[in-house]
Amino acid sequence: MTPPVSLSSLERLGWRFGLETVSALLAELGDPHLSLRCVHVAGSNGKGSTCAFLANFLRRSGYRTGLYTSPHLCDIRERFRIDGAWIPSGDLQRHTATVLSACEKVREKLGHLPTHFEALTAIAFLWFKEEAVDWVVLGVG
Repeated sequence: MTPPVSLSSLERLGWRFGLETVSALLAELGDPHLSLRCVHVAGSNGKGSTCAFLANFLRRSGYRTGLYTSPHLCDIRERFRIDGAWIPSGDLQRHTATVLSACEKVREKLGHLPTHFEALTAIAFLWFKEEAVDWVVLGVG
């Protein structure tokens, strides 16, 4: 019998390049990212600072702004912010349960689980959609 999936168990999976798995995961969740306006910040250095700057700029321009960054320093909730406020613990737990259930369905379809980063990204998209943010700024790996 396959053990139940948890966020910590996904950390051991490392990296998997390509979009097939995260696309399947997001499809299981109703493609929440498709309803969001996003700014993707990519590169090898400075993503966190650039994301923070852009999110602050958008917020000060009057937009309700989601920010998703990695890694976190002390608390996983640091990765998920709306207008500077961390995701509430209850929202994180609820969205985590939803995403982990979808991860099991992805494993059934593709034969492997999404990575830790893919699961966290899905959690962010679910929360930002639920909270109806105007813009999402996210650092991409």
